[in-house]
Amino acid sequence: MNTHGGDQPIFFDAFNNEKEIYVLAPPWRKSHPKCFNEDDISFFVGEEKITPRGLFIKEYEGYRLFVYDYKIKEKTQCKIQIPKKNVDKTFFLDLHKKEKKHLALSTLFKNDFRKIPTFYEMFKSQGVDSFYLYYNGIANEEIKSVCNLRDVTLINWPFAYRGHGITGAFHFAQSAQICHAFHKYVKYNYKYFINCDLDEWMSPQGGVSLKELTEKYKNINYFLFNNHYVSGDIPDSIPSSLNVDVGDNKDYYTRSSRSKYMIKVSDVLNYQLGIHDAFLENSKTHPNDRSKENHHKLLHFYNRKHDGSVERRTKHNQTYKIEELFKNLKK
Repeated sequence: MNTHGGDQPIFFDAFNNEKEIYVLAPPWRKSHPKCFNEDDISFFVGEEKITPRGLFIKEYEGYRLFVYDYKIKEKTQCKIQIPKKNVDKTFFLDLHKKEKKHLALSTLFKNDFRKIPTFYEMFKSQGVDSFYLYYNGIANEEIKSVCNLRDVTLINWPFAYRGHGITGAFHFAQSAQICHAFHKYVKYNYKYFINCDLDEWMSPQGGVSLKELTEKYKNINYFLFNNHYVSGDIPDSIPSSLNVDVGDNKDYYTRSSRSKYMIKVSDVLNYQLGIHDAFLENSKTHPNDRSKENHHKLLHFYNRKHDGSVERRTKHNQTYKIEELFKNLKK
């Protein structure tokens, strides 16, 4: 069973990339016994104590990120101490792996893991180079086998999905997972980043793939994919084209409401990555939601339940049926 950490750890993870070290922690409520202040934490690289450049807090999304300017040059022993909380944890950070690629995707998943091969095939055909798949638990042999695919990294993420009122956030595991994937794997290795669920397929408009979309509109740093519900199970094979015309009159959701995004990595503002939204370095506002270049579709197969089974029901009166969208699936 996933938890909010038990007695230990008091944080999600400590990790590094090419230029920085991070400590990723939940935004505990001040009244919670696990809550600690910025001054309470001591971080050591070897015997050297280093101080954070800053603490970035995303309260609603659910994480606190301590950032240290320090480049790890070899496998190094590090230590986190929080004396007030009896935390004294030793761990190792290693030389950051450099991979200069174009597009990375991350997701948090649980019981719907058997849909990963189709999800993988679909997004590979769209130009995704690498997948960082976070299992919301400890992966067993079956899950490891399903995820044993080229360019896939499987990460165990055994934390409770919801904050359940003990933090200052509704979300607990997922927001921290996005932050972790971006800063550990993506930030200095890729040009663009996507985070979406296994029951969400991105449909770029204009007859292009996701990668081609970024190459065609190099001046766009934030591609929005508005939610459109699809009634039916996730297909076992991918359609010949994802350029579907779902229109704007059926279960259309605007930015920040069930939407997902593809973002230019270099333009992320102050570590502000959310589940449905993000802010950019050169602008605190987003491109026009209705612009031709930026208005794309997120096909959301809503009736997959949390236990992985399919719930046969009509959630919305104006939901597209899968057969209306995909008439020619690959065999």
